[in-house]
Amino acid sequence: MIIDYIDQHYAEPLELEEIAKKAGWAKSTCCREFKKTMNCTIFEYIMNCRLSQSERLLLSSDHTITEIAGLCGFDTSSYFIRNFKARTGISPTAYRRKYAGKL
Repeated sequence: MIIDYIDQHYAEPLELEEIAKKAGWAKSTCCREFKKTMNCTIFEYIMNCRLSQSERLLLSSDHTITEIAGLCGFDTSSYFIRNFKARTGISPTAYRRKYAGKL
């Protein structure tokens, strides 16, 4: 239930309160049960969804980095770039250059 909700709404601002409400749990219970089941926090899962989608968009579209950041739910392109680089070791632009045409 929670995973489906996040997967469908990752590009929107997601609040823990809303996610917990969808599951019918208190916020603390929601966080605890999610971590127990998924071995990561809700926020780590959301970030993973956003970054995974951004990788697909970088390789399959001509959207700018700023557009991709917005389409994937990041408030700013700098926040997106920082998190993308932490995950992949390279910037979104370098990632696009390196892997373009390999899909």
